[in-house]
Order: sequence, then structure tokens, then C-alpha cells
Amino acid sequence: MIEEFVNYYEILEISPTAGQDEIEQQYKAITRRLRNLQNNPDLNIQQEATRKSEELPKAKKVLLDPVERQKYNQQLEEYQRRQQQAPSQDSQGNDIASSSELIKEGYRLFAIGAINAALEVAKKATARYGDDPNTWALLAEARFRTNDTDSAIYEYKRAIDLRPNEAKFHHSLGQVFEKAKRNDHAIIAYNRSIELAPTQIYYALSLGRFLVEIKRWDGSVNILEDCYKRQPDNPQVAEALMIAYDGWIKANGSAKTLEELKKTLKMIDKSLAINNNSEITDVQESLLQLKNTYSSYLKRKFNGRPILGAFASLSYSGNFGEKFFLFGAIGIFVLYYFSCRPPRYICYDEKEKKSKADFAQSGCIGWVLFIMAFPLVILYNYFNNYTGKNNPSEDEYIREVIESMKSR
Repeated sequence: MIEEFVNYYEILEISPTAGQDEIEQQYKAITRRLRNLQNNPDLNIQQEATRKSEELPKAKKVLLDPVERQKYNQQLEEYQRRQQQAPSQDSQGNDIASSSELIKEGYRLFAIGAINAALEVAKKATARYGDDPNTWALLAEARFRTNDTDSAIYEYKRAIDLRPNEAKFHHSLGQVFEKAKRNDHAIIAYNRSIELAPTQIYYALSLGRFLVEIKRWDGSVNILEDCYKRQPDNPQVAEALMIAYDGWIKANGSAKTLEELKKTLKMIDKSLAINNNSEITDVQESLLQLKNTYSSYLKRKFNGRPILGAFASLSYSGNFGEKFFLFGAIGIFVLYYFSCRPPRYICYDEKEKKSKADFAQSGCIGWVLFIMAFPLVILYNYFNNYTGKNNPSEDEYIREVIESMKSR
């Protein structure tokens, strides 16, 4: 067995020159990833994730302490020097007879950050046991972790050739394609793993997360909703679904019509109702902000022509006599003001925009007609802005949203 020395830099996936902020960020990201990997159907990966989870807090503590980090760097340099002077990996590994023991040793080395040593073990495993697809999968994983994606793809395909119906090989190949930005190939590989192991939610979760990464929101939501129905208490599933909902709403949310606004608000409510105990408060805050934003489109907004309305009000206030001229003008303008307050989502309606544009182009003729028909304009506005589609409170769900806004 190869000497054990835990490479904290490899575990955190950072360079030896990484600063404190990068260490903190990577610690959070790796912690979240390892939590997910502990649910991987492959026992070797589960054990690796468990071991890394134990080492991760130690790595953070040492690397954030300048004195301890300096001591650790000296120890790491000494270990690497001894490794260069040590006998070849073949002579060290003669006591390991079976392919399963070599594979176990490879994943042990992954867990302590000894990636290059794991690569050598994997090469030895394929040389000795080339008919075992798991040895090719180990070699592919080692290539993948050394950023040799082309070789990793080739070797995962070797494993698949030997055992075509092994779901975990297709899933791992999908991860390599994902890193290589070969998105369509990744989707095919992930789907194949789901076909071969339909009851294994881990593979469906991986595909859902990948579709989130490439912003295919409809597909990600569909897959992750199904995962959530199957495992509503799984925090990883809940977290992924919330992120997918947040992305879908930002990409597809609309307030152009009452129906689109209602659909968007219901999607937000659905996402906020998820039983989520994870630490993604930033997504929850984003969803709450989206709720406030889209709810605000139900509020009414003055959409009239204030100067023209004031002039028309003064024109008609003469009927009240000199004594009540000013009060009459104010009263008429107030009526006009409230008649011109449709829900905000109406302001984004294309027909409404066109109507305003047409009036603006009509010039003086339009103004004269507006003033002449001012009382009818007010009546028409009340009818148009407070009934039918422009009276959202007639919808029970929207009425509840409006009431909740008032109670805030």
C-alpha cells in the first residue's frame, strides 16, 4: 500500500497559492458536492466521499492558519520528495492480487488527494485485469481527475464495451462529456443510465442538475419535479428543484397578461413550498424577491395623460360657476385620475402600448377629440380598467395574493 499523506490542496481542488476567500468558497462547494456523492450508487465513490468529508474540515483549518499552513507545506514537499525517491509503484503493489483490491486502493488514493498515484494503480489494474470493466472505469476516472478528458472518454467506452448495461459507467461517461462541454453527448449518456436503472434517483438527479447548468429549464423542471415526487424529503433533490424553479422563472416568467402573471406566481409559490432544509438561502431570497416583483404587477398604476387631463378638467369645470370653478376642476381631475389606473401588467400589453402610440401620433386632432369627449373618456376608462381581465381580484387565487400583499 502506498504511504498515506492527505493532500489538502487536491481535496479542495485549489492551487498551493490559493487565498483565504478561494479556500472558503471551495470548502462550501466541495462540502455540498460530497454530500451528494455520498448517495452515489457506487460504493467506492460513497466511501471516497465519506473519507473526504472527514478530511475537509481539517484541510480548511490548516490552510486558513498561516503558521499551520507553512508547516503543512514543508511536510507536503518532504512527502513528494520521498515519493520521487521511492521504488516503482509495481514493486510497491505486488502484495495486491485481485482487481477489486486494486480498485479499492485507487479510490483510497483519490480520497487523500493522491491523484497521480491513483493513476498509476489504475494503469496497473488494466494491465493485469483488462477483462474487468471496473479497472477501465477506474483508469477513466483517474484520467478525468487529471483533466485528460479524451482519454477518460475512451476508457469509459472500453468499460461500456465490456459491460454495456452497467448504468454507473454511462453516468460517469456523462460527467466527462459534461466537463468537455459536449452537452448533447452528456444528455444521451445520462439518459442511458436512467434507462438502465430507472429506480435509481441519483442518475435522474444528475441529469436534472446538468440541464439546470445549461439552462434547459423546462427539461430540468420536469425531471426534478419527478425526483421530488419520489423523494420529497431528500434535501439534495429539494435544493436542485428550487434552483431549477428559480432559473425557469427568471427565464420564462411573464407579466404581459393576467394568465401569464398567474402562472408565474403559482410557479413561485410552488418553489417556496418545497420542503427544503439546505443552506441555499440565496435562492430562497431570490424567489421571495421574484414573488414581490411579480405581485407588484397587480397593483394599479396611473396610465393617463396628466397635462391633457388637467386641461380638460379645467374646461369642464366652468359649468360649476366661478365660485366652485377650482373645486370642480379638482373633482373632475380626481375622477379622471382614478379612472386611469389599470393593473400594472396592463401597461405591458402590446395593444395598450399601440393605443398610446396611436394617440401620440394623432397630434392636435386627437387632443381636441379627447377634450370634447372627456366625460365619455372617464366612463370608458372605468369600464375598461376595473372590469373583466383588468379586474384581477375577480380571480380567487389572485385575490389571495392581493390580500397577502396588504397584510405585509
